[in-house]
Amino acid sequence: MSSPEGRWLDSLEKKIGWFALANLGLFLSALQVFGYFAYLMNPEILTRISLNPQAILSGEIWRVITFLAIPLDRSPLFMLLAVWFLYFSVNLLESQWGEFKTTFYLFIALLITNLFALFTGVEIGSFRYIELSILFALATLFPNVELLLLFFPVKLKYIGLFSLALIIYEFISSDVLTRYYILLVYTNYFVFFGGHGFNTLIQAWRRWNYKRNTKN
Repeated sequence: MSSPEGRWLDSLEKKIGWFALANLGLFLSALQVFGYFAYLMNPEILTRISLNPQAILSGEIWRVITFLAIPLDRSPLFMLLAVWFLYFSVNLLESQWGEFKTTFYLFIALLITNLFALFTGVEIGSFRYIELSILFALATLFPNVELLLLFFPVKLKYIGLFSLALIIYEFISSDVLTRYYILLVYTNYFVFFGGHGFNTLIQAWRRWNYKRNTKN
């Protein structure tokens, strides 16, 4: 059985495997920790590291990356959980895919986010949607892996479905440009899993059609 993300990524890795970044989970977690403590010392720092397209065009190129340091939460407890989950998620993804595919997956979302900001002029002040794309990948690859939430084991597929429900709610209640961004930022997920999902639907339809014809 072919892997969900498709064989074409294996071919791409052979051509540009140098693109892989090692310890990506540690890097993103360290950015979050740095951003959180910088925020505690000076809350205005968030405006200096956000993905502001006007500032980027004025020469502040670092913003294409530094918005990843904007804290996922302001509460110390929830921030600790967010950093742990980010580190755990990226490392688990890397254990399944390797460094190249994990890097490429995140790069797609990062590129889409930057292009969206530059073309629309919308400032991006969080990378929560990108982090959720990691969760969706894990829920697809490891649906039955359990995490302890408030001392109760919950499977990744249910966490993914709950997060998806929140995204759908945000999509419905948001303005037009935010809706476009929500649709676009998950391009990485559809690039990796779209073909597999389509094939799964086709196979399910064929099985249903076969059973229907044999009954007749």
